[in-house]
Amino acid sequence: MPSDTHKGHGFRKELISMLLDLRPRFLRFPGGCFVEGEWLINAFRWKEIIGPWEQRPGHFGDVWHYWTDDGLGYYEFLQLAEDLDATPIWVVNIGITLFASLFFIFFFVITSIPINSKIAKFRNQPSR
Repeated sequence: MPSDTHKGHGFRKELISMLLDLRPRFLRFPGGCFVEGEWLINAFRWKEIIGPWEQRPGHFGDVWHYWTDDGLGYYEFLQLAEDLDATPIWVVNIGITLFASLFFIFFFVITSIPINSKIAKFRNQPSR
């Protein structure tokens, strides 16, 4: 971590300066695919990103295919939102994966599914 940071919060001063110039009204953390993971085993776990970042276990971000040490956690996010005078919007995993989300969209939203397909027949049953 850089030693000379904005208010000692770990963010580089020039980065915060650029963000302040944008005047964001809100910050969302973390992003959707990052919080879900392709598989639940790799999903973002909020309880593992609190406390000293050196003690956080990190996790594999399987949607983007890289390891993260989870150095930016909810505490740092809330500090950043406060420093920028922005409203924090927390994103949490509700036990669903990217694949489950795609299935939901496919099953409930897409209407151009061939009418004779197994999924269309199930969707079109009474009370579906």
